[in-house]
Amino acid sequence: MDMDRLIRNNSIDWNEFNMLTSTFRDERMVNVSFALLQEYFETPINKEIKLNKAEQKIYKIAQKSIENKDNFLILKGVKRIKRAYFLSLFKKDWSYKWYCWYAPMTNLEDWKTLPLPNYLFGFYFVFRPFLWFYHNYLKKR
Repeated sequence: MDMDRLIRNNSIDWNEFNMLTSTFRDERMVNVSFALLQEYFETPINKEIKLNKAEQKIYKIAQKSIENKDNFLILKGVKRIKRAYFLSLFKKDWSYKWYCWYAPMTNLEDWKTLPLPNYLFGFYFVFRPFLWFYHNYLKKR
């Protein structure tokens, strides 16, 4: 709804918008968002949206999520894989995909569970999968 209002109530330089979309490699995310805006709000977008195969997959997952009122942010435990998978589809970039899978494994409890001196901070990246497993499975027993 917010994006629909922004587009309807503001003058947008679509050339600059398209340039920024390409610069940040957000084509998939933008195309799917525009398709959803047109489907649900009939938002006036000045370009024709044709989704490629990957974008169609994202669109279907998003549409199902909207209709079922799924919230990927509240999923716990192993079900959090759904969220990481969905987010990883947004960009082709492998470093982005890696981040989508790796980042959710962390939380602020890591520093409380395994206090390390500042000069060993880099080891948290090594220990993250183990700390994630500890917080999601062992600590709950």
